[in-house]
Amino acid sequence: MPENPSLDFTQPGALLAALGLRSGDLDAGLTVGANLRRKGEGIEALRLFATMALCEPTNFSYQLALADCAAELDQPYLAIQAAAVLITLEPKDPRGYFISGRSCLQANLPAEAREDLSRAVSLSEAAGIAPLADECRRLLAALDTAPQPAAQVA
Repeated sequence: MPENPSLDFTQPGALLAALGLRSGDLDAGLTVGANLRRKGEGIEALRLFATMALCEPTNFSYQLALADCAAELDQPYLAIQAAAVLITLEPKDPRGYFISGRSCLQANLPAEAREDLSRAVSLSEAAGIAPLADECRRLLAALDTAPQPAAQVA
């Protein structure tokens, strides 16, 4: 039990409440972050999205922005973590699996990439999102044609 219970940020919404904010008050940050990315200020956008996700970790849009921006900036492990939150929040949404799979490719985790991208294809098809399913198939095909490491001889 914390010494000052009003500073217990383990409860959902506690940080927002401590800052005098409500759910959705940070939504304007999505537009600001998108504009920063367009201007080539990806690191600043990443910081903004990370702050938003920390303030409201169960906000799907904030986690999606964080995951996508991290993947774009070649920060695959951060992208994978945010994608895992997306998958937990919305397990039938293919975007979490797609970002996780793409980021696993960046991190040289081919088995995990294959699993997540395959799941993203299934969910994308079920949701009727053909462009996303096609991109997942393209990444899976590239994974199939990638050179495999030579077997170790004992």
